[in-house]
Amino acid sequence: MKILNLKDPVYDFKLNLVVECDYDEFRKLVLDNDQYDCGDFADETVGMYVPIEDKNVYYMYIRDMDIPIIAHEILHMVFDMLTSKGLSLSDSSEEAYTYSFEYWMRLILTKIMPNIVSQKMSRPVKPILYGDISDLSCTNNSAYKHSSTYCPDSLIYSGSAHCLY
Repeated sequence: MKILNLKDPVYDFKLNLVVECDYDEFRKLVLDNDQYDCGDFADETVGMYVPIEDKNVYYMYIRDMDIPIIAHEILHMVFDMLTSKGLSLSDSSEEAYTYSFEYWMRLILTKIMPNIVSQKMSRPVKPILYGDISDLSCTNNSAYKHSSTYCPDSLIYSGSAHCLY
């Protein structure tokens, strides 16, 4: 069993990514550490996302290194993560979801399938903090475009603004 402790630097969302084990080992780990039983799905489970929100503990189990399964579990996590921060999916928050998904997908694949993902990222993807833009200032001399939610390089927190480079 291999456990990777990963973190989102904006939302302080900590994930225990569990790989290289079978479901029974994963289930026992979660039960022993957090007194939570994931259920008896041993024969069918190839991936699982388990939020234990009252303890701010999150687990992701990946049995097979299969990119669609990894993406499926990351999407569960992104919905949960952003919902727990008060953000619901809408036209105005779509970029927050897509950039968070991209951030976690690249981070996880880089850790468990490094030969698949380029170590040199095409752009500095970071999760964003969705919120009020009244105090937004792009310190990286970027152009400002309305109605998105991501600002690269300087980790500027944006609401409905996008810093282009």
